[in-house]
Amino acid sequence: MDHFLISDALSQVSHLRLAEFRGDDDAVCRLLAEFEAGGSDLDALWACLPASRDLQDVADLLTLWSWRGTDNGAKVMRSLEAWVRECSNEDKIWVALHQDAYPFVDHTTRIARLQEVAASLPSLRGRCEEMIAQSEQWLRKD
Repeated sequence: MDHFLISDALSQVSHLRLAEFRGDDDAVCRLLAEFEAGGSDLDALWACLPASRDLQDVADLLTLWSWRGTDNGAKVMRSLEAWVRECSNEDKIWVALHQDAYPFVDHTTRIARLQEVAASLPSLRGRCEEMIAQSEQWLRKD
């Protein structure tokens, strides 16, 4: 992946967030097109991220991709769910837990995975507990 384009897209995401995601997103869309055409997964993108990356920018980039991608975010979500299942990289999991959509369609699976993350990564416990509580509410409604 093009390192310059990745940096440009992350910078653009940061500016878009300040403008409530209204404005030019050509670098975000060019990077998405490269991602979709290249058949790579998010691990390939992760490996090319600059060391000075802001995790919120990465999370917002992937959220934008989910909305703009040709598969309605399915490929992004599969990768994010894999990061949560692996439970090995705190930064990746942080990004996965800060999307517009929760990982794992099945509430029971989501709750179990989030409990594992909360037990393994105390810094993410609060976010996991919020998501677990919401998922339990949805389970009661179903």
